[in-house]
Amino acid sequence: MSRTRTAAALLASVVATSACSDEGGFGAGAGADTLDLLADVVLVPPRGSDAPEAFFIQRTEVTNAEFARFLVETGYRRDDEAFLHHWRDAAGRLPEPPQPPRAIVDHPVVFVSLVDAQAYARHRRMRLPTPREFEAAAGTGEEYPFGSFWRPLHANTLELGLDHTTPVGTFESGRSVLGVYDLCGNVAEWTVDENGFSLKGGSFKDDRERARMSESEPVGAPWYLSSVCGFRCAQEAVGYLSARVLDEEKRTDARSAALAGMLSRGGAPARQVLDALVESRPDAESLVRPLLRP
Repeated sequence: MSRTRTAAALLASVVATSACSDEGGFGAGAGADTLDLLADVVLVPPRGSDAPEAFFIQRTEVTNAEFARFLVETGYRRDDEAFLHHWRDAAGRLPEPPQPPRAIVDHPVVFVSLVDAQAYARHRRMRLPTPREFEAAAGTGEEYPFGSFWRPLHANTLELGLDHTTPVGTFESGRSVLGVYDLCGNVAEWTVDENGFSLKGGSFKDDRERARMSESEPVGAPWYLSSVCGFRCAQEAVGYLSARVLDEEKRTDARSAALAGMLSRGGAPARQVLDALVESRPDAESLVRPLLRP
């Protein structure tokens, strides 16, 4: 059997396994109830006394479809044929309005630089995660999101042999214990902190050693882009709740349901975040306090 056919068979096995897995609770994937204002993010609690404060991180990498909506809503463009190269026609032109090929709408967006990713994150009132936050999203402190040892069919890395991206959330068995998908493989992801910027998580072209949670790949310039580099967004928990829930023009019951869902999934850390939210936003008292009653 050829390498291509073998890879296709492996992917079919992964998809079949994902279809039979539990989609409920805190680990719900990209298909989670979109009416929930917090359905596409995961609350990551602090780990240890020197850990960063609780924050939200997107469950999946930003997709081509999500990035296309950003371009339409903001008019953001770059006069660079490498930007979104995989969307362009033979003459190097982006479609107008910009849209990806139908076959990859739910794949992670690539050919976006650090600058492009930050522009998207600002539009969402978020930012890019730090390397430390990216590692914390695994929830275990181990080498991979799924444990200390490599496991086949848990991530889209070089070992799988596909040589292309897969739809976000495909690898159900490879999600972190907190419910974050594709921290390992598929595309390497932009991270930023006070020391600069780097790529984390490895891609479909990287082997399992480069996909370890502890690995970082320095990048020489913020305008760097490639077919293996994407991103997801993060934000401090209280700030995100203020912007995404309290200030959202939604009915009170929708906002209350989002916070109640976070509380039921996140346990004690979520309760602490809601307490902090009331301290910083007294106007949240009437919405939050009923949820915190025993």
